[in-house]
Amino acid sequence: MFRPPAAFVVFSPVIYRACLYPHVHPLLSRSWARPPQVNPLSPPPPPPPPALAIPVILNNTAVLVDENGKLLIPVESEYQPRIAGDYQNTVWAVKNNAWYLISKDASKVIKADFSGEPLGDLIPGFSWFLNGEKYGIVDAQGNIVQPPQYDEIYSGGDEEFIVYTINEKFGILNAQGELVTQALYDEVDLGSLARNAGLIVGKRGNESWVINTKTKAQTKVPYADLKGVENGYIKISTPDGKWGFADLEGKEVIAPQWPTLKVNPALNVVFAYEQWQNDGGDTFPVLRAAYTLTGKPVFSVKSIECGAEQLLDSQGKVVWPQDATPFCPKEE
Repeated sequence: MFRPPAAFVVFSPVIYRACLYPHVHPLLSRSWARPPQVNPLSPPPPPPPPALAIPVILNNTAVLVDENGKLLIPVESEYQPRIAGDYQNTVWAVKNNAWYLISKDASKVIKADFSGEPLGDLIPGFSWFLNGEKYGIVDAQGNIVQPPQYDEIYSGGDEEFIVYTINEKFGILNAQGELVTQALYDEVDLGSLARNAGLIVGKRGNESWVINTKTKAQTKVPYADLKGVENGYIKISTPDGKWGFADLEGKEVIAPQWPTLKVNPALNVVFAYEQWQNDGGDTFPVLRAAYTLTGKPVFSVKSIECGAEQLLDSQGKVVWPQDATPFCPKEE
């Protein structure tokens, strides 16, 4: 039986045509080896959040969780972590009815017995404190940034600046707690303009002013308005007022299920809040979940049928309590 030598090549008409037109034969085409095409204009994915220290209250118990929803301080600790310091290294905790600024593992006390007066979360890295009837500002290292001098104080935008009042006039502080404006304004608009660009529309009598919280410039204008995205994401909502986020292509990132969402671009984290009502009828936001900017869960709080709650980690696994039935509300 004749066998051609190794160097001998037999060309059939089919093979010949495939060599001339490799695209018609998948086995002879090299298109399969081409790398996937990447749009050079596509932005890189956001980095994951850094190490976190987030205080959460559930079942009337204060706990401190990390970026994976795990506990940083044992539930049985003498310190009750109530207010975030910088969301990374420090936390304001209650011990014996006094405030303590401690490290995230409770191994170091940074500021002891700070104040017996109320203390509250303001913007990342800053908290308000009450001295008599005036509010002041303290930072995440325990330094008093602004002495108690304000009648009211609260965060603005996506917690990117601070609004205060003195004698029923409004003023602005920036994200570093520095003075942007004196208390000159009769009213301020903290709507879309402030959320999108850090710009605030203020009214002084019949005059409209634009306040730039980043440059501290104040400009009188005939009119100002702005509508758009927030921190690079589109805010989406349902007819019943629940909010979520979509990317700039319209793809859902966080399902619209939360009454309030706040983006912290410095930490690449989105905080989700529900509205709670106390026995006196007052409503206030309560932190119930956190996500990365890509929509990956950091932690969440789940309610079981009886009304008790469980802390879930980033994988949706129960962290504490494993059995929540002892925390079910008792019928009176």
